Amino acid sequence: MRVIERLMHAHDTGEMICSGHDYRQALEIAIALKQSSQQNHERIGLPLADRSLRVFPHPYRLTGGDVAGWESIGYAGPPELPE
Repeated sequence: MRVIERLMHAHDTGEMICSGHDYRQALEIAIALKQSSQQNHERIGLPLADRSLRVFPHPYRLTGGDVAGWESIGYAGPPELPE
Protein backbone atom coordinates (compact mmCIF):
# COMPACT_ATOMS: atom_id res chain seq x y z
CA MET A 1 0.00 0.00 0.00
CA ARG A 2 2.99 2.31 -0.32
CA VAL A 3 1.47 3.58 -3.57
CA ILE A 4 -1.58 4.87 -1.69
CA GLU A 5 0.63 6.52 0.93
CA ARG A 6 2.61 8.30 -1.81
CA LEU A 7 -0.62 9.47 -3.44
CA MET A 8 -1.80 10.90 -0.13
CA HIS A 9 1.58 12.59 0.42
CA ALA A 10 1.38 14.21 -3.02
CA HIS A 11 -2.15 15.40 -2.29
CA ASP A 12 -1.23 16.82 1.12
CA THR A 13 2.06 18.51 0.15
CA GLY A 14 1.82 19.09 -3.59
CA GLU A 15 5.09 17.16 -3.98
CA MET A 16 4.74 14.51 -6.67
CA ILE A 17 6.82 11.46 -5.78
CA CYS A 18 4.81 8.96 -7.83
CA SER A 19 5.14 8.02 -11.46
CA GLY A 20 2.27 7.45 -13.85
CA HIS A 21 2.88 3.74 -13.34
CA ASP A 22 2.29 4.16 -9.60
CA TYR A 23 -0.99 5.95 -10.22
CA ARG A 24 -2.12 3.24 -12.62
CA GLN A 25 -1.40 0.62 -9.97
CA ALA A 26 -3.38 2.58 -7.37
CA LEU A 27 -6.31 2.85 -9.79
CA GLU A 28 -6.13 -0.88 -10.45
CA ILE A 29 -6.29 -1.51 -6.69
CA ALA A 30 -9.35 0.75 -6.39
CA ILE A 31 -11.07 -1.08 -9.25
CA ALA A 32 -10.23 -4.45 -7.66
CA LEU A 33 -11.68 -3.30 -4.32
CA LYS A 34 -14.91 -2.28 -6.04
CA GLN A 35 -15.09 -5.58 -7.93
CA SER A 36 -14.49 -7.51 -4.73
CA SER A 37 -17.31 -5.69 -2.94
CA GLN A 38 -19.67 -6.42 -5.83
CA GLN A 39 -18.73 -10.11 -5.80
CA ASN A 40 -19.41 -10.86 -2.11
CA HIS A 41 -15.88 -9.80 -1.11
CA GLU A 42 -14.17 -12.45 -3.21
CA ARG A 43 -10.43 -12.12 -3.73
CA ILE A 44 -9.58 -10.33 -6.99
CA GLY A 45 -6.25 -11.16 -8.58
CA LEU A 46 -3.92 -8.48 -9.86
CA PRO A 47 -3.18 -7.51 -12.53
CA LEU A 48 -6.83 -7.37 -13.53
CA ALA A 49 -7.74 -9.61 -16.43
CA ASP A 50 -10.49 -7.25 -17.66
CA ARG A 51 -8.72 -4.00 -18.58
CA SER A 52 -12.02 -2.32 -19.54
CA LEU A 53 -13.27 -1.95 -15.93
CA ARG A 54 -13.76 1.59 -14.61
CA VAL A 55 -14.51 3.42 -11.39
CA PHE A 56 -16.82 6.42 -11.44
CA PRO A 57 -17.47 8.85 -8.58
CA HIS A 58 -20.86 9.10 -6.91
CA PRO A 59 -23.22 11.49 -8.77
CA TYR A 60 -22.94 13.80 -5.76
CA ARG A 61 -19.28 14.40 -6.58
CA LEU A 62 -19.84 14.53 -10.34
CA THR A 63 -22.20 17.48 -9.90
CA GLY A 64 -19.89 19.41 -7.59
CA GLY A 65 -21.55 18.59 -4.28
CA ASP A 66 -18.25 18.22 -2.45
CA VAL A 67 -17.37 21.81 -3.38
CA ALA A 68 -20.69 23.65 -3.56
CA GLY A 69 -22.55 21.90 -0.74
CA TRP A 70 -25.44 19.45 -0.52
CA GLU A 71 -28.24 21.91 -1.16
CA SER A 72 -26.76 23.19 -4.43
CA ILE A 73 -27.29 19.78 -6.04
CA GLY A 74 -30.63 18.92 -4.45
CA TYR A 75 -29.40 16.74 -1.56
CA ALA A 76 -30.53 17.23 2.03
CA GLY A 77 -27.37 15.56 3.38
CA PRO A 78 -24.78 12.90 2.61
CA PRO A 79 -25.87 10.19 0.16
CA GLU A 80 -27.06 6.88 1.57
CA LEU A 81 -24.44 4.14 1.48
CA PRO A 82 -25.36 0.54 0.69
CA GLU A 83 -25.04 -1.85 3.61
